[in-house]
Amino acid sequence: MVTIYGIKFKLFYYVIVMLYKLCTFIQLFHSQFFYYQISFYNPNSLIIFVMLFYVNKKVKTIMIDFKENSLSINTFIDGIIDYAGLFPPANLNLFDSLSNYLNYIKTNKYNLLSSFVLPINLIDDFIPTLEKIGTDYSKLDISFVATKPNDAINFIDSIKSDMDKINSLVNKNDKIYAKAIEITLPIKSDIGENKDDFEKLYNTISMVSKLVNNEKLQVYYEVPNSKNWIEITKNTIKLLAEYNSSNQNNISYKIRCGGVKPEMTPPNENVIAAIMTCTKYNVSLKATAGLHHPFRHFNDELGGVMHGFVNIFVAIILSKNMNLRTELMLELLNDENPINFEWNDNGLTWQNHFISIEDIKESKDIISSFGSCSFDEPIDDLKELNIL
Repeated sequence: MVTIYGIKFKLFYYVIVMLYKLCTFIQLFHSQFFYYQISFYNPNSLIIFVMLFYVNKKVKTIMIDFKENSLSINTFIDGIIDYAGLFPPANLNLFDSLSNYLNYIKTNKYNLLSSFVLPINLIDDFIPTLEKIGTDYSKLDISFVATKPNDAINFIDSIKSDMDKINSLVNKNDKIYAKAIEITLPIKSDIGENKDDFEKLYNTISMVSKLVNNEKLQVYYEVPNSKNWIEITKNTIKLLAEYNSSNQNNISYKIRCGGVKPEMTPPNENVIAAIMTCTKYNVSLKATAGLHHPFRHFNDELGGVMHGFVNIFVAIILSKNMNLRTELMLELLNDENPINFEWNDNGLTWQNHFISIEDIKESKDIISSFGSCSFDEPIDDLKELNIL
């Protein structure tokens, strides 16, 4: 089905296909039977050949433009990217990053776009920059990155200060929607040595979540990197699930999947631990950093391996719906071959594991999004692989 100006032209799509096949046949026919007649001494045949070649090329372009995505990929990518152009490696200034986002809103052909990621320390410059850009818009979804306090003692006060700034921003412009806040928990690497460590952490999560949820923001909690990261992450996700159960809420977990240095890319074991614990306890998951490309690959510029956002989010869906073993999860995260991922109108298949459209839709409650400093790269890659 092809949609033009809101009208669906199924017949038009088939006409384009037939034209393409016809032009290909005519070009082949001419190249085989009139090869010896095409020369600079026979201008008529030259003109015909050039016209056929031109038309064929144009129809190929039209075929690409009118390529219809499968329902499974459309469902999978819907609202999957939070644009984080302010962050490395892009490191754009606020004017350029916000200008990009406003442009992406207008040209969001595949509905991949979700929120604009804004650190709290730039919040005072947001409206002046918006006015300077001068682009019209109907609504701006913002995911705020909370200030990191110097110590755990000031953590609650820091979040209160951040929320005051968010409320002030929203009250100044009714088109700005505070959608989420991303918070790094003040966790020390030796947490768990004392009996009440995780009880204190739960109380902290509870206080912050109630403070933020009064303003109807989605909360994403991140655990800082440490040698005990897997154990701390599992316990933290359990606490998030406990809070959700007690308060009928949906606070979520955030995992960092890479960075500007090879050592910032977490090993598969860490990613698997986060995914399997989140799906086990039904805690939604947001990923960020190092996910500009769909599939796992070695990045020459980074000098190391990077995770793929398709690998990670398919792993979440399969973990939720099929409870995959750790060995299969590891194989999935390591899979660098896009051919192993088949998308059609019925669903998605990875190797012999099939996920229906309904399963993908139901999994959206546990798949949040991923932050990317590039919006174009993920799309360009998917197009190049003929997935979009």
